[in-house]
Amino acid sequence: TKLQRLATGADGDKKMPSNPRLTEERRRRLESIGFEWKVKHKMKKYYDRQWDMMYEKLLEFRSKNGHCLVPKRYPPDVKLGTWVHTQRIQYRKMMQGTATAQVIEEGKSSEELYFRLTDDRRRRLEMMGF
Repeated sequence: TKLQRLATGADGDKKMPSNPRLTEERRRRLESIGFEWKVKHKMKKYYDRQWDMMYEKLLEFRSKNGHCLVPKRYPPDVKLGTWVHTQRIQYRKMMQGTATAQVIEEGKSSEELYFRLTDDRRRRLEMMGF
C-alpha cells in the first residue's frame, strides 16, 4: 500500500519516512495497535487457502455435474464461476508463455505472483479434467 511504501526501504526494512505525513509518532501509534509492515508471507498463505477452497468447490461441482464447465456467471455460486474463468485465462497465458513475459515486463518477483496459476495448481486442475 501507499502507507507501506512510505515507511519501508527498498529491502523492506523500516526506515524513517521521507513523507512528513507519516511521522515517527504516527508510525509508533500504528505499531502499538499491531499494524504489520510486511504482509506478503501472510497474504500468500491466505491466497493459498482461498485457492484450495475454490478448488474443492470445483471438485464438488464436477462430482454433481460430471464436468468442470462452470459458467462465468454461475448463479448458485458466482465466485466459483469467476474463479474458474480466471483460472482458464491464467492457464491459457501459461500455455502460451505470455504469463512469464508479463512477469518479466512487470518486474515482479515470483513471490509477488503467488496468486497466479502455478505448475502444481495447473497439474491439479488437469488431473480433474479441467
